[in-house]
Amino acid sequence: KVVMNESIFNSQNLKLAREIRGLSVTELSERLSTTKQTISNYELGKRIPSYDFVQKAANFLKFPESYFYRNNLKLLREETAFAYRSFQSATVINRQISTAKATIAINILDYLLRYLTIPESAIPIDEYDYLSLSDDEIESRAIDLREQWKIGNGPIGNLTTLLESKGVFLFYENLAEGIDAFSFWKEGIP
Repeated sequence: KVVMNESIFNSQNLKLAREIRGLSVTELSERLSTTKQTISNYELGKRIPSYDFVQKAANFLKFPESYFYRNNLKLLREETAFAYRSFQSATVINRQISTAKATIAINILDYLLRYLTIPESAIPIDEYDYLSLSDDEIESRAIDLREQWKIGNGPIGNLTTLLESKGVFLFYENLAEGIDAFSFWKEGIP
């Protein structure tokens, strides 16, 4: 058993693990037999937990202990716009779970981009609020994109391969209940 140095505990990673598991501070504190204030202090970096607490949290949250001692992950900015396939069925807590999982995904992407070159995005960027588009506007945009990509009007054989060839990075993960898919941009990469 390797004992981690308590001075390098990463408070941000505790919060992210809690959010990925869909728990509030209150729920986590109850499950770990401590107070909300204690969890809050750990997450804010005001206090450093004991190694025993980290072991208990790691076991409960199903993360390796070493995760809580890693460097900061890049966080998604608050203004990151997420497009949910079904926004109405995406509750606040389930969107929080998805955002936390997306944070892990963008860090994986950053790591991969150190070694891989991906095609430049061929996804048109505009300033429209996609949630406010009418069905006719969506259909018109789809027709325009099919023409731009020269893929015709028939069924698309392999949508995953097509999107990846156009510079879209896809991650597959069991998201939260009521969310089957969502998308966002990160530094020019859809």
